[in-house]
Amino acid sequence: MMQVKNEQHISISLIGNVPHPGLILVRSSDYTPKKPLYDGMKASLQTRFAKPVCTALVSAEESARLLAEERRRDESDFHGGAPDLGRSLMLLLEEELPEGIPAGYWELIDELGLSHLLERGIRAFSTGELRKLALLRAVLMNPELLILDEPFDGLDALARERLVTIIRREAVERTVLVVSGRRSDLVLLGGEIRDIDGQARPRTVLGGRIHDRDTPPTEKRKGEILVEMRNVALCYGDTPILRDISITVRRGEAWRIYGPNGAGKTTLTELITGENQKAYGQDIWLFGRKKGSGESVWEIKERIGHLSPVLHQRIPLRDTVETTILSGLYDSIGLYRKPTSGQRQRAAELASLFGIDDILHTRMSELSFGLQRVALVLRGLIKEPELLIFDEPCQGLDDENTDAVLDAVSTVVERGLSTVLFISHDPLQEVRGITHSLELYRHELGGCSARVQSEGVSSGNEAM
Repeated sequence: MMQVKNEQHISISLIGNVPHPGLILVRSSDYTPKKPLYDGMKASLQTRFAKPVCTALVSAEESARLLAEERRRDESDFHGGAPDLGRSLMLLLEEELPEGIPAGYWELIDELGLSHLLERGIRAFSTGELRKLALLRAVLMNPELLILDEPFDGLDALARERLVTIIRREAVERTVLVVSGRRSDLVLLGGEIRDIDGQARPRTVLGGRIHDRDTPPTEKRKGEILVEMRNVALCYGDTPILRDISITVRRGEAWRIYGPNGAGKTTLTELITGENQKAYGQDIWLFGRKKGSGESVWEIKERIGHLSPVLHQRIPLRDTVETTILSGLYDSIGLYRKPTSGQRQRAAELASLFGIDDILHTRMSELSFGLQRVALVLRGLIKEPELLIFDEPCQGLDDENTDAVLDAVSTVVERGLSTVLFISHDPLQEVRGITHSLELYRHELGGCSARVQSEGVSSGNEAM
């Protein structure tokens, strides 16, 4: 059993011996700091062996640091007129392992589904692919203690099955600590699940007190086309990503978008938000105007709310929760305008409804990864956008906060507050009121195409 004493948020006591090798499963909370647990596990092993212990950590924060390092190495986004995708996976491995990759690890690379990505730039990796890369790098360190923080986040069903096999195998060689806020993830691994005792914090789901009005804003022009893509195709170099995508999203609808890791789900939404320059020249229409017909990126952003892991990586952690929420009014990274008293009041009301009003003036850097995501959910909600894109909004959250976020999205859908695109790998994450499902699937000619299902009627976008 384990106990975390939250009065100072720094002390931890471990009861019983830490197995070596062995597997330890811990269910945590977004409100309980994890570092004391990691430090305590490491100290326990170092005491046993009377020497320093090699520790490897796999987490979303570590993936974010890798991407930040790629940006520091080269600040440009373009190289020779094409997007700069950073170092390839193969180059990264060669730099970190100058004596070569041990023969036995090529099987692990294949098992993680990374073999076909060896020549791809790391900056083009999806969230799930970055998580697989982080695990590969950690195992290559051959640590005595391998810490996996939310290892199933961002992974599709097949990748989850493979990860279970890999974790069990690694636990035969070393101590593996798996920490997750979701009991359903830990159950996949079997064995005893230990809960960290932490200070209870209030969570309040978004409900009827928000946008209390007689007529939802979408009712006035319900059915109007907001997004239309006609035979959209996208490649990075010679590698196809999306193939022959045709969809029509109308005001008032709610879409669920899913598919395997690397299928292009995030790329699809970036074509809408303007984050991907390859949208220009494609047959894409937004809010009644053809993409590239003279509209500015900021005109589009004014009408769209967006939350994604990429955005999370860019948010300044020095900002307070209030500043982060208010930056959603201007779609800025940071806040550079003085907010009005009414805007600050709106942010405070959202924070109160979500149970984080007591940390409104706390810096983001002082919060858990899960609480940072909660703040970004509110950032996407604050300006009542016409189109609201949730790209893996529950990634990094524990069970209770996941439920709160899903209820928030469901509230937006059911009250018709915005047209919603909801992206998630996890089939257990259900949003009430979904009207359409879009599945991205591997096409036999390369890249991914789409199947759209609405009220039991499905259609495919297969290339001939």
